[in-house]
Amino acid sequence: MPNRRPTQVAPKEPQCQDHAGHDHALTPPGRYGPPRSHRRARIADRRSAAERRGRRARAGPRRPLRGRGAVRQPARGGIFTWGSDADDQPKLEFKERADAPEGSKVLQGSYDISGWGGLSHEYAVDQAPRDWTASKGIRFWWYGQNTAPLPPGSGKRINFEIKDGGANGGASELWTTSFTDDWEGWHLVEIPFSDFVYRADYQPVGGIDQVLGLNEMWGWALTLPTGAPGTFAVDGMELYGKADPALKAKVLTDAAVYPVDEGGTAQVKISVATTGSVPTEEPVTVEYRTGGGSARPARTTNRSPAPSPSRRAPPPASPVRSP
Repeated sequence: MPNRRPTQVAPKEPQCQDHAGHDHALTPPGRYGPPRSHRRARIADRRSAAERRGRRARAGPRRPLRGRGAVRQPARGGIFTWGSDADDQPKLEFKERADAPEGSKVLQGSYDISGWGGLSHEYAVDQAPRDWTASKGIRFWWYGQNTAPLPPGSGKRINFEIKDGGANGGASELWTTSFTDDWEGWHLVEIPFSDFVYRADYQPVGGIDQVLGLNEMWGWALTLPTGAPGTFAVDGMELYGKADPALKAKVLTDAAVYPVDEGGTAQVKISVATTGSVPTEEPVTVEYRTGGGSARPARTTNRSPAPSPSRRAPPPASPVRSP
């Protein structure tokens, strides 16, 4: 995986403000490649800007991505870009817009990516990770570029991932999903945490426990489309909803395969990981069985050499018939 050189965004604008005045921390870089998940995020709220603001006023204050305690501006950090080369890193700015769904400014940018590229928001490495276990999912406003209009699901695909566990965002475990830009103007994208899947094609540290714990979260990332120039705008990244009360647990082993010689034995280490690292209320039963290997017995064929012309037997004599 090539080294990615992050580009810090707008040093004179170290914070973005939501409509309630909360600061969203801008933080240091991690490492990314192009996700391949094709799961569809749910798109919600197709009402006008006036209706959206009225709904927000009735719903009360929103919840920014704060987790444990208040979000502070770290000594080093920021929303940063990355790409397969310098030309593939998107250009970002905080821009005042009259149509901003939350407050007066949005994060917008342009891109022209041939390899892979995108942007990330990570929490500072000198702060504790955030706890998202109380929420149902994550949502944000996305400005759609579909002016055709195209049928649902046929627009540009945007990959979105969150960073779980590990020492920091660059050493976390990546969980990914995607949505398609098949509308025009601002719309609210809501993604339940249950829609995220373990990213199988790339992990910064090779994966951790393959369980989305949600209690040690380090941020999020967007991977932008390739093959053609484009623009985007995003605003109001926040947690939403109440967590699913059902406990999620997964049985893990310390290795995927245990080679064993014929007649030998193997020791398999088994552990149970749960969402939020909460204890299980009941014992966990594990069923197992042995499986066949990939080895096959060698096949040999004994063939006698063809006789040389001088040693070939003469053809059988024609039968003699009595008159």
